[in-house]
Amino acid sequence: MRLKDSVWQGNFGYWQTGYIHTHLMMIGYLAWSGFLKFGRGFVVCTVDEAAIATNTTLLTPTPFTAQFIPAAQLSTALSLASLTGTLPYSYDPTAILSLQEQTDNYDPNRDAMILLIANGRIEASLLHNMAIAPQDCYQQVRDRWSEFQPCLPSSHEP
Repeated sequence: MRLKDSVWQGNFGYWQTGYIHTHLMMIGYLAWSGFLKFGRGFVVCTVDEAAIATNTTLLTPTPFTAQFIPAAQLSTALSLASLTGTLPYSYDPTAILSLQEQTDNYDPNRDAMILLIANGRIEASLLHNMAIAPQDCYQQVRDRWSEFQPCLPSSHEP
């Protein structure tokens, strides 16, 4: 049983909360880096099924890939994911349009839009008023690059 609106949802099987908490610095880094290059968009994380296992803790490393997708390219990216098998089905164009419209309303200085793809499903979240602002995440990751190197593909080097 999951408690409704509990800040402790991560303890009751809601894997997304723990995943975001564990990878907040990388999410913020990618959000700010992508915003600087492309404008508003989404950090898309494709997460290994191990991340959603009930025995996974915040200390358990979970494989994932992450990238920034500009809002205008979301439809194309999700269609490609559907074609390559990352997502077993295509998304309703109205749902994609709704997500794209939401990018007009978030503040990239304080917030990040994130799409988590795991086990053939996609979860969209707005990380509002992040504990560490995206530009601060970006700077900390750059300053401590060797600590984060294993998490990022070489195309993300500062």
